[in-house]
Amino acid sequence: MYLYLGTNKSKDRNLKNENKFTNVGGNTGATTTTPSAKTTREFLRKEIHGRIVIKIGHIGAMGAMPNGDRVLEISRLALIDEGVLGDELDFDITYASNFIQSAASCGDTFEGVAVAASMYHKEKVRAFLGPYCASEFEAVAKMCSFWNIPAISYMPTSTAVSDRNIYKTLARLSSKNTNSIAKAVIRMVEHYGWRK
Repeated sequence: MYLYLGTNKSKDRNLKNENKFTNVGGNTGATTTTPSAKTTREFLRKEIHGRIVIKIGHIGAMGAMPNGDRVLEISRLALIDEGVLGDELDFDITYASNFIQSAASCGDTFEGVAVAASMYHKEKVRAFLGPYCASEFEAVAKMCSFWNIPAISYMPTSTAVSDRNIYKTLARLSSKNTNSIAKAVIRMVEHYGWRK
């Protein structure tokens, strides 16, 4: 089962410039497009009551991350309590079980790839946790590189995603417990300066 952390659609109305892209097809008439660096920042940022909110989507196999919605919310609150997330920055993490796949069927349907595309285009998600399955994560990480948004791997350990020329926006988390995940998220937030 796919578990989907999207966003509250009622908050989406404040996102601006959502359709600005830079054509990379040149004069060939190609329709391939990719967001420019400026529009990527605009995609990642939206203001809600004066706060910058980054929309994060989680695509995971059912049972792979028990109580995942609670773990992510507790991690978010811990980042706020520790001052990593200040008054001006937050993550929009909501939980819905719209997409469901068992861990046993990893890679059979590539449903996670379709879910990621839908979340990016329809829900305006601008960072991803997962998918759980390695083969699907490779495809989603390539899409994230094309879109110039973060892809965060918490399960796949494949060396196939090691090429930084292909997987430009990939971050890997490897841990033995949820405390390690929380510490890794804190380090990532600090590294990218997401405080402001």
